[in-house]
Amino acid sequence: MSTIGRMYYQGTMPLEPQSYEISFRYQSQAAEKDAWAAAERIMMLRGGIGCEFDYGKVLQYLRDNTRKGDDVSLMALAQFDRDRSNRKHPV
Repeated sequence: MSTIGRMYYQGTMPLEPQSYEISFRYQSQAAEKDAWAAAERIMMLRGGIGCEFDYGKVLQYLRDNTRKGDDVSLMALAQFDRDRSNRKHPV
């Protein structure tokens, strides 16, 4: 996770208010080069934290990260699919 993104997420950015929206923007920028930031972006997107929930983007990012060899994303993809299949009204 980008340091600045984490600081906005936690509300520890000096002289700045806490902001999930700004945190999400920094995580999205860092996600292109950093696996940890990519995982944090997915977590935020999955929960609609600092952004609108977007089922298609969550799946896209999980699949992209899985193709890059990210085992955490592979497990998260399996969990996400399982959660979706257990809903009475899948998205």
